[in-house]
Amino acid sequence: MYKEKEIVKLYYTTSEVAEILSKNYAYTMPSTIRYYSNYYNIVRKPGVGQDRKFTKEDIEVLDYALNLTRNEGIKLPETKLKVTLYKKSKDNPTTRYRMKSYYAELKESKNPWPIIPQLLEDFKVGKVEAHDVTLFLRNCVL
Repeated sequence: MYKEKEIVKLYYTTSEVAEILSKNYAYTMPSTIRYYSNYYNIVRKPGVGQDRKFTKEDIEVLDYALNLTRNEGIKLPETKLKVTLYKKSKDNPTTRYRMKSYYAELKESKNPWPIIPQLLEDFKVGKVEAHDVTLFLRNCVL
């Protein structure tokens, strides 16, 4: 029996992204998507034309940013650091998992000082990148 192949979409328009994210966050307008994509530098433009095109990875980053601002109530300048860390750590899942555990520990204790020596030790061994350490320390200050 013949089965047709499922068509997988590589790029989504701004309206489609707004529609996808409206399922999780009420009243997500295309203007919000445009603003966030400019703020976090996640616009992809394949081919010719002025349309913004987003990949599934871009939608995940936008979803993460919307979650931080709308559900957790974090202001945009503070989320920029976290979203940057999120985008960078998507390439290395081990680093991402390790950094998530550090952030969870920080959220629990509200005191970064016991966490920092272990973080620096992981950096010396090569388990965590310098960029991630810098972002973590900046978030401790904010």
